[in-house]
Amino acid sequence: MQRASVLVTLLLLVVVGRVATEADPESQGQTVSVPPAAPSLTDPLPFDEATVERFFTAVKSQLRCGYPMFGIPSLVPLKLSYTLKTSFDLLSLKKINVVASNFTVYGLNDFTWDPSRTRFTRTSATVPLSFPNVTAFAHTSLNGANGTSYVQLRNVTVRLDAQYEEKDDLLYVTELGGSILLEDAK
Repeated sequence: MQRASVLVTLLLLVVVGRVATEADPESQGQTVSVPPAAPSLTDPLPFDEATVERFFTAVKSQLRCGYPMFGIPSLVPLKLSYTLKTSFDLLSLKKINVVASNFTVYGLNDFTWDPSRTRFTRTSATVPLSFPNVTAFAHTSLNGANGTSYVQLRNVTVRLDAQYEEKDDLLYVTELGGSILLEDAK
């Protein structure tokens, strides 16, 4: 048992001594390089601003055409055949019923992105987009009175948070969320 212990100790000393000698550039004139650890899934990845800018330029032009091969029409302007129904009490005096439908949204193709607040990892991305002027029109009914309403939004910042996974050399978005910050509305 003692012989085995002595042999293991000697073997360790020889191996450690050899590694130390190989790693000491003065003793052998060479260096040992250790490959970097694989980046974690949550470590920020560097990105080329010009490449991301080219991507968003392509997206802006594609919004006008839509994506016909996927059955997506032009998104400039964005037309939504959606109906929103709500009601509220105005100062506890009168109940107001609102119905809005057939929304048309202008200004979604005019946006910028902020590279300093953009973050990419191997499994997620956070990209803030700023829209200087967004206008939405809708057919509305306010307590039965029909008409067209619009709202004008200025300096809208949308923070997109996407989770994705890689499969077959493609990225698939698995979760999309975010937040909206609005500076002014009329």
